[in-house]
Amino acid sequence: ALGREWIKKIARLAKDLEKINKETAIRLHDIADMVAALFKNFETDPKDLATTDARRLINDHLPRAYRFIDAYVTLAGSERLTDAEKEKLLAMEEKISTIKDSFSKHLEGFRNSDFNALAVEGETMETIYNLDI
Repeated sequence: ALGREWIKKIARLAKDLEKINKETAIRLHDIADMVAALFKNFETDPKDLATTDARRLINDHLPRAYRFIDAYVTLAGSERLTDAEKEKLLAMEEKISTIKDSFSKHLEGFRNSDFNALAVEGETMETIYNLDI
């Protein structure tokens, strides 16, 4: 139901990446699992869905994370990379870890109804994508 398309899209990117960078592919699978858990939480606790934090997560963080991950997978799959592109790839891998951590913190915040932590994480995630892709 809710969020299934996002989960499929992220899992597909993870699958595409498995032969190129297994470690980062595992992180992407973890992100897909966390997104699934977040949406499952919204189904069990629908009042969370009405929050600004949930709307920001669904309408902003999730699409931006997907675009970022998609750009990473595309770059990682390139035949030849310049030194600058290799550096960018490494920086993007660090950001993917940060994205994973952010989804984890969101999940914990919604499960614990910790809206202060969610507000802080919402502000933090604004800085995650400040990398040219």
